[in-house]
Amino acid sequence: MTGFTDLEVTVLRAIFLETPDLAPALERQLDASVITERENSGGDFFTTIAVADDAPAVNSPSVLGYDIRLVVKCLSCLLSMKGAHLFISLGA
Repeated sequence: MTGFTDLEVTVLRAIFLETPDLAPALERQLDASVITERENSGGDFFTTIAVADDAPAVNSPSVLGYDIRLVVKCLSCLLSMKGAHLFISLGA
C-alpha cells in the first residue's frame, strides 16, 4: 500500500467491514495497491488506485459501500461522510 492518506485508508476499511466475507481479499488487494490519481471536484473527492497484477482478484459486486457513515474530526475541520463508495473494475 503506497501513498494513501489516513482518510483514504479509513474509508476503504469501513467499506471492507460492510462486506466481511470479502474483507480479507480486499485487504490483500489494498496491500498491493498504489494511488494513481486524486481529484477534488469541489463537491466530492475521488481517489483512483491500481492493484498489482499478481494480487488475487476479488469476486464482488461492481460497487461496494452503500451504507458507510463516517465522521472525521481534526483541529480545523469536521467532515461528515455519507455514502462512500468503492467502484471495482477489471484492468485498463
